Amino acid sequence: MQHCKPCSSFHDSWSASEVAYYLNCGSTKAERLVQFLNDVLGGCQIVELRVVATVCDMGTNSFKAIKLLAPTRSAPFFQFQNQAIATIYDPPHLLQYTNNLFLKYDVQFKSEHLENHLPVISKWEHIEKLYIHNRDFMI
Repeated sequence: MQHCKPCSSFHDSWSASEVAYYLNCGSTKAERLVQFLNDVLGGCQIVELRVVATVCDMGTNSFKAIKLLAPTRSAPFFQFQNQAIATIYDPPHLLQYTNNLFLKYDVQFKSEHLENHLPVISKWEHIEKLYIHNRDFMI
């Protein structure tokens, strides 16, 4: 049995209240999410509410919807009626995904601060050791 749930809501930083909820049963396709977003952004412009950013919860369809709007890493904005709107990924989900990736994989990267420029490997155990070392200094 599928349960109806809010599939998207939009917040503005001025009043921190929801602008719209769309109820659905099951998942909502990315193309439909883009249509909802365009409807809400259009309504906001009519009442002269300036939207500067949208927040993506990183669900598969939400992520695809943001990609359909064509932002890139170097330019994380999309255009709506000649206004640039930033796309922001939900920080709690980013932290959760980072945690999950560290638990599953070691992270390899190059450091500009090391003279030999060899790859550096970071592991979950490094984060645990850092936490244990610094936990008494936490605010």
